[in-house]
Amino acid sequence: MIKKFNKDNILGPEGFSEGLEELINDKDKIREFCNSNYELVHEETRRDPLTQLYNQVEIENILSKDFDIASEEKDRFYVLFIDINHFKKINDTLGHLKGNEILKDTADILRGCIRKTISEDGTKSDCIGRYGGDEFLMILYDIRKEDLTKILERFVSRGISYIKKLNKRVDLGVKNPFAVGWAEFNPYSDDEISVDSLIREAEKNMYSHKKYIKDKN
Repeated sequence: MIKKFNKDNILGPEGFSEGLEELINDKDKIREFCNSNYELVHEETRRDPLTQLYNQVEIENILSKDFDIASEEKDRFYVLFIDINHFKKINDTLGHLKGNEILKDTADILRGCIRKTISEDGTKSDCIGRYGGDEFLMILYDIRKEDLTKILERFVSRGISYIKKLNKRVDLGVKNPFAVGWAEFNPYSDDEISVDSLIREAEKNMYSHKKYIKDKN
C-alpha cells in the first residue's frame, strides 16, 4: 500500500520543518511522495465530485478503449443511458440540496445493480459514470440479453421503491423516477458503429422510454 505523505506524517522531532527537510533530502521519499500524490490527484480528476462515479470525460474514455478492444476481440457489450424523470420538478419542489441527495442516491442504486466482478481474475467490473446533470451512462460487458433485462428490472424496481418513500413526504406525482435506454455493440453487425453512435442510440431509446412512461401515466 502506498503511503500518502502530508504534514501529519512527515513531522520530525522539531516539527514540520525538520520533517520537510528530511523529506527533501531523501530522494526515495520524494519519489514516493510525488508518485502517491499524483495517483491521488489523477484519480480525483476521473471522478464526479458529487456522486464519486466516473465523470463524463472518463466514462467516455473508458467506453472508447472498450470499443477498440471489443472490436478487435469480437466481444459484445451494452451501453445504457439513464435519466431521472422530472428532475427539474423535484429540484423546484424539494430544493437543490435534496436534488443533490437524489443524485447521490441514484448513483448508489446504480452501483447496487451492476456486477462487481465479471472476469476470472476479478479485475474487471461493469462501469458507471455521471454523464451530466441528471444523466448517467452505464457499460455492461459480456452479458446475455436476459441478464441485461434482469439488471434493468432490478434498477427500475429499486427506483420505484425509492420514489415511493419520497412521495410519502411530498407528493411529487412521480411514479417511475428513471428512464432507461440501451444500445448493443455487436462486432458482427453490418451497420457502421462508433462510440458516438452507441451513445446516441442509447439516448434515443431513453427518450422513447421516457415518452412511454409519460403516456402511461
